Amino acid sequence: MKHILNNLTEEEKNSIREQHTGGKKIMIENFNKLINSTLGDSKPLMEQKDNEPKNKMAWDKLVSKLKTIKYQPYIITSNKDNYGNDYLQSLNWGLNSPKNKSTESNYGLSVVSDKDYMVLTSQDTNKLSDLFNWWKKRGYNVNPSYSHTVCDIYIDLNDTDRIKNDISEFFNLYPPN
Repeated sequence: MKHILNNLTEEEKNSIREQHTGGKKIMIENFNKLINSTLGDSKPLMEQKDNEPKNKMAWDKLVSKLKTIKYQPYIITSNKDNYGNDYLQSLNWGLNSPKNKSTESNYGLSVVSDKDYMVLTSQDTNKLSDLFNWWKKRGYNVNPSYSHTVCDIYIDLNDTDRIKNDISEFFNLYPPN
């Protein structure tokens, strides 16, 4: 590291020095929370509001509506997704559901909390084409992937009634398990 800094111009060095003038601010709030908590109280340091999806109210409304349909979703919640984003929740059916043990299901459907689309997957490209066209005929903007095994179906998270009704109709024709 020392020899990397030797190659900097004086102007670059001054710019770096300016960024570090005025001392350092040390945040001890989280440390105080940790020290002052009682034994066995293992709440996360991050408050839930920092972890929640962007459209929390719309997402919660959609989840509550989709829990009432015939084929209830398998809900997966995590604090981080594969891209390092905070809080991720997904609703999963068919092949995308870890609880699916059916060999009859040849597709999967997922709705993810921080996305404005549903993900439709199938190894059967003909089946995926049929499923893709069903959503397209319903007026959804759909985008098949280059792998031909995934299709994105763009949704408006605030239109929960339409999403619920269309997913219910879709499952009547194409049961997820």
